[in-house]
Amino acid sequence: TFLGFQESSTPDNWSRRLDTPEYYNACIGSSDTVPGIPRNLFGYQFAQDGDAYVGMFSYLPDDNREMISGELTETLVVGQTYYGSFWANAAYGGPQQVGLACDNFGMFLMTVAPDFVQYPATLPLVNHSQVFSHQSISDTTSWILVSGSFVADSAYKYLVLGNHFDNLHTAVEIIGPGADEYAYTLVDAVCLSANPGGCPMSSSILE
Repeated sequence: TFLGFQESSTPDNWSRRLDTPEYYNACIGSSDTVPGIPRNLFGYQFAQDGDAYVGMFSYLPDDNREMISGELTETLVVGQTYYGSFWANAAYGGPQQVGLACDNFGMFLMTVAPDFVQYPATLPLVNHSQVFSHQSISDTTSWILVSGSFVADSAYKYLVLGNHFDNLHTAVEIIGPGADEYAYTLVDAVCLSANPGGCPMSSSILE
């Protein structure tokens, strides 16, 4: 029931990559002070699938970010095409007033296990992700499907979710009254598969 991906407050097989993201679950109730569902510190939103989702700051001053990481069940095969997708939503309307939405939230793959980095330290942002949103994730009501395909150029074993683009390369959009310095993105139902039908995909596949 703690904010910040603390012990016993994380989804199975996921961990913090950068700073303090949140794991929200309907089992702990709904209030302005705990990471519950549907009402919580950052807004009001039901899960897209099941009873839980994750939220993180996707745009902050000085290129700061929050991210989560997980180990893939199988190492990717070099030269193989993979299909990835996730559902995303812009958090808004909670006591922690968020005023912005941003683009570029996505999946970044790594061959080595990522270390945890805590604020005020940050990561060099690579301005690249294998699958990411080319448009601002600004819908505060409905979950938006982000999907794409890529050819593995390395034997990737780990997946990191977040905005891996720096502020100069990230477009922001005002979604309402609130802090105009940061965006906070919710994410649910992450999928990565070598099967073209293994993950939900939008009508067009972005290479």
